[in-house]
Amino acid sequence: MMILCCLFGCTACLDLQENLFLKKDGSGNFSFTIDMSEFKSMMAMFDQAGDEKGEFTIKKTPQGKLNTTFETTRRKLLNTKGVSNVKAIEDTINYVFGLSFDFKDIETLNKAMNRLFEADSVKTDQKEKVYFQWKDKQLTRLDVLDSKSLFAKTAAMSDKNGSTDGMFNINKLFESVSYSTNYEFENKVGATINQNAMLSSNFKRVSLKCYPFAVQTDSAAKKCSIANTITLK
Repeated sequence: MMILCCLFGCTACLDLQENLFLKKDGSGNFSFTIDMSEFKSMMAMFDQAGDEKGEFTIKKTPQGKLNTTFETTRRKLLNTKGVSNVKAIEDTINYVFGLSFDFKDIETLNKAMNRLFEADSVKTDQKEKVYFQWKDKQLTRLDVLDSKSLFAKTAAMSDKNGSTDGMFNINKLFESVSYSTNYEFENKVGATINQNAMLSSNFKRVSLKCYPFAVQTDSAAKKCSIANTITLK
């Protein structure tokens, strides 16, 4: 019961983050992480329960299940042409988990992101999504964020019915989940069209944090868009 109180008490228990470093030639590095730092106290309870009862081993905790899920995705990325240096991110101190990889161009990045966000049971003939476009020193992040795919990825923290211990609904949690985008460039940024985006002091990094899964009536976390067009000098 104490664990459930921690879950419901978090206003933004999860922060999904996509981080992009884009070089002048269109190649770069991308990472997707799930920041679970707000779950830290809950993880300690899981570990203690495992020590005392033997019921919640590390493989059954959200941390352990996420590691397993990302390992499956890592293997997919290893077989994606143009993708290299694929690494798992397992920061057990700050509870940040995910994957990072290098890509040769934006087309390759889009292919890799399709592998990253697809469910393990996805059909091979499913239409590929376009997340980024890059042309004439202008990067566009389309408003493409498949909630079903992200639910499937994050549902690693719950059972097959979408609940933790049969009592907690992962869909409800997602209403308070934030999504952060951090884009860094070799060139300086000239303009960004998303008014919620923040530009760093050196004009080379654009950051944005919003709550795309929030319901429209939620005053604490208003629904927003991660779409953005960034023009470089």
